[in-house]
Amino acid sequence: VDACKLSEYHHTPESDCPDRNIDGGIIYAGTIEACAAACCSDPTCLSFQYNCAQVCYLKEAKCTRRQKTYSECGNMYDKPEAHSTAYHVARFSIMLSMMLLLPGAFLAVTAACKGELDSSPDGFTIFTTLIIFGGIFGGIGAAFYTIDHELYGMDVPFS
Repeated sequence: VDACKLSEYHHTPESDCPDRNIDGGIIYAGTIEACAAACCSDPTCLSFQYNCAQVCYLKEAKCTRRQKTYSECGNMYDKPEAHSTAYHVARFSIMLSMMLLLPGAFLAVTAACKGELDSSPDGFTIFTTLIIFGGIFGGIGAAFYTIDHELYGMDVPFS
């Protein structure tokens, strides 16, 4: 992820991350892009606030949603970071879920078309097993996606 692109930052409108300013990190930037570029060029900058007076406050930390405070004129932008473990577990579980559900449905339809679903318990057993495990992994994926979204603020699934 190219953290120097403003579009990659996580935006929280009307907010501030109080008491986290970098020493000397107040910039009177003409544009928000200049503020993002200043944050990108400083390795200690993890986020910034850009306000309606076009003042840029470089921050040494990212505040969680609960730590951020209301600021009528402020907009917080957090640098993107590598995906969390919860994200990777969610992605793996949901992909595995699809890999189990789709063949399960295919086997069931194939067996039904051949007229083997009633006479052969094997097709039905395979189908139900794949559907059950697919549902379990889908549920695990949804749970970990929720954890990732709530703790880390990831709003776009699997970007």
